[in-house]
Amino acid sequence: MGDLGELLEKMTIKFPAPISLDEIEKLFGRLAAEVSCDISYNLFIQSIKKHGQPEERNISAITGNIKTASPPLSYPYSFEVTKTDKGDDFTAIQFETYGYDNNIARFENLPGGTDKIRLVDELREATKKYFSMQEFERAAL
Repeated sequence: MGDLGELLEKMTIKFPAPISLDEIEKLFGRLAAEVSCDISYNLFIQSIKKHGQPEERNISAITGNIKTASPPLSYPYSFEVTKTDKGDDFTAIQFETYGYDNNIARFENLPGGTDKIRLVDELREATKKYFSMQEFERAAL
């Protein structure tokens, strides 16, 4: 019934607008507190050295794992933060779907599949809440 596009959509948390690394780190802090989970992540830095110019550095990727404080999903679940085509901003959190069938129903039937979907749904709601609070705080300034 479902295809890979539906599964990817379900396992992706899109941001309302591209955000910076600083904002990603604030978001992760909020998600960890709101959903009672541990988030560990790695920053991959690309350095470019050109003759006669200062070194250029940027974050080329962010990958990580999320783990809830207690079962049912107390083992790490992998994700990647997707980046804009140009610039250093980030657009979404994409959770691992590799190795699974391209079908939401089959993904749900895999061990931990329903728990992973439930976790991503909780994280999506906490992310929406975070961004709505950010908009409220900006409007108050």
